[in-house]
Amino acid sequence: MMAAFVITRTMGALHRDIALTNLTSALVALIPDSTWATPGVGEAEQVEERILINAAARQVTLSLAAVTWVQPVALAPLPAGVTLPISLYLSGDLDGEVGS
Repeated sequence: MMAAFVITRTMGALHRDIALTNLTSALVALIPDSTWATPGVGEAEQVEERILINAAARQVTLSLAAVTWVQPVALAPLPAGVTLPISLYLSGDLDGEVGS
């Protein structure tokens, strides 16, 4: 299962919900059948938009949605003795405070 999360806020005349719809609609049109030109990656399927912050949470100043899909991927085993580092990417400065 794959997901792309979209977070928007109102900027000038562009309302957050319209921005959210524009972005998720583009993703829903782009993702189906895509293999991202990558060997070992099958076609994306079962693409859906999921609204995560709805009318019940209107006091929130952001809109949040996810576009989810199933993407088959063939993974090759790592050679003996090879490990992959585990890392977490957060938007922003990793030395600064998270969530500020």
